Amino acid sequence: PEGVVYGAQGPFGRFKVAAKVAVSLPSYQTIHLGKQSSCTKNNCGWVQEETMMESIQKQLGLSYTQVASIASWENIEYAVHQGPGDFFSHAGANAPMTLNDPVLQDLAQKAATDLPERWHASKKDEYTAQMSLHYLEQYCPRLMYISFLGSDELGHLNDYAGYIKALKTYDDFMDELYTKLESMGEYGKSTTVFLSTDHGRGVGPFFRHHSVMKFTEKKIFLFVKGPHTKKMGRTRKKSHDQTYIRTTVEKIFGLPLTHNQNYLKEVVQE
Repeated sequence: PEGVVYGAQGPFGRFKVAAKVAVSLPSYQTIHLGKQSSCTKNNCGWVQEETMMESIQKQLGLSYTQVASIASWENIEYAVHQGPGDFFSHAGANAPMTLNDPVLQDLAQKAATDLPERWHASKKDEYTAQMSLHYLEQYCPRLMYISFLGSDELGHLNDYAGYIKALKTYDDFMDELYTKLESMGEYGKSTTVFLSTDHGRGVGPFFRHHSVMKFTEKKIFLFVKGPHTKKMGRTRKKSHDQTYIRTTVEKIFGLPLTHNQNYLKEVVQE
């Protein structure tokens, strides 16, 4: 097995949504805060406290391009920082391109006209993927956050076949990401990748929703692979949640843990 997976059905350990509700912005804010957000809907506005990305950039003295967030959904902006800030961020189809980078500029222009079916302020995942891989290679950020949207859009449209197809494109992206990292020498070898989601989905006729059945929609997963991650596959550890992500990232960077001392010990070199 490669890396470690938290959360699964059956006898394996659980990984849960830590937000008050299984809704996107509350979950994303919870992840970046490292504690439960007071937000309970998708129009809460900017997060009100220092986020993981803001804190790490400040503590390590990182430049504008050394920290980056690239997202399909425009509201990710409200989770990664408290306002347009000191690191590169491009969320949605209409976000301004703040770097003089011809490749990123071209992709941003295409994303602004080739829009998703349901949410026209968002950009298609294919542009998020291309922008992310280019940014990774061009700028070698110390901390990078990538967020997709298409599967959730298809879920809300009750398009199960399209939903599964979207998940397979994420598998393909992970293959491309690891291929890219393998070509980047020591930078790639020293990179730790976290893969998770903001919420699950309802079962059966509730598949298109994700805020009505808390016991299924709060069950999610986390996959982590890095230079110090134990190669153990699925773990039977009892229970973890989204708040462990920030503290584990802080531990990897050798920084003080924020809000609590809980972190994923299978991921970090002690």
